[in-house]
Amino acid sequence: MTTSMLVASAVAGLGLLCLPAPAVMRARAPSDRWRGGTLTAEQRRALVVGAGAAAVVVLFGRWPWWSILLFGGLGGALTLRLPLRRTAAERAVARHRLAVHADLLAACLDAGMSVGAALTAVASPGISLQRNGFDDPDDPLALLDAVSALLLLGSDPARAWQGARQHPDLASLAAAAGRSASGGARFADAVREHAVVLRAASADAAERSAGRAGVAITAPLGLCFLPAFLCLGLAPVVVGLLSSLDLF
Repeated sequence: MTTSMLVASAVAGLGLLCLPAPAVMRARAPSDRWRGGTLTAEQRRALVVGAGAAAVVVLFGRWPWWSILLFGGLGGALTLRLPLRRTAAERAVARHRLAVHADLLAACLDAGMSVGAALTAVASPGISLQRNGFDDPDDPLALLDAVSALLLLGSDPARAWQGARQHPDLASLAAAAGRSASGGARFADAVREHAVVLRAASADAAERSAGRAGVAITAPLGLCFLPAFLCLGLAPVVVGLLSSLDLF
C-alpha cells in the first residue's frame, strides 16, 4: 500500500511539473499552445534528459521498475520548465527581420505618417519571431508592436518607448524617437541608420559564427593527430635524451 501511494504521489507531482510556468502560458498564443505531430526544442531536450535519467537508474541502480519512470519523468519535467536561450541563428533572424521592418518604417515615415501609424502599418501578425511554438516576449518586433499600441492610445512617447530602451537592438532607435519627439529631428533618417547598423551586426555575427565553426571542425582533427605526434615526434626525443644521461 505504501508503494502504491508513493507511485500515485509521484505521478501527480510529475503532472504538476509538466504544466508550463505561468509566464510561459501567458506568452503562448492560443492557437500555438499545442501543435500536434511536432516536438518543440524544449520537448526534445526534456525527452533526452528524461531518457538519460532513466538509463542511469537502469545501469547504476537496483530500484523497482517504477523508479525508472519516476526519475525519467522527473528529469524530463524539470527540464521542460527551464527556458531555452536564444541561439545565434535566432538572433541573426531577429536582426534581419528588424532591419527589414526598419526599412518599411522609414518609408512610411517619409510618406508623412505618424510614428504610431507607421508602426501599425508595417506590423504583421506572422512577422514576429516565434520560438518553440509561442511568441518570444524578447522579440524586438513584439516590443515595437507594444510601442505602436501605446502611441495609438495616446501614451507619452517616452513612456511608450520605455520597454524598447531595455532591448539592445532597439535602444538606439528608442533614443532617436525621444529626440525626434522633443526636438523635431527626422526620425526616418535615424531608422535607416539603425537598419544599416543591424545589418552590419548581423554580418559580424555571421563571420564570428563561421570562425567558431572552423575551430570546431579542425579541433577533432588535431586531437586525432596528437597521439601520432607524441609517439613519433616527442617520444623518440625524450628517449634519446634519457639514454644519453647516465642515470642508472
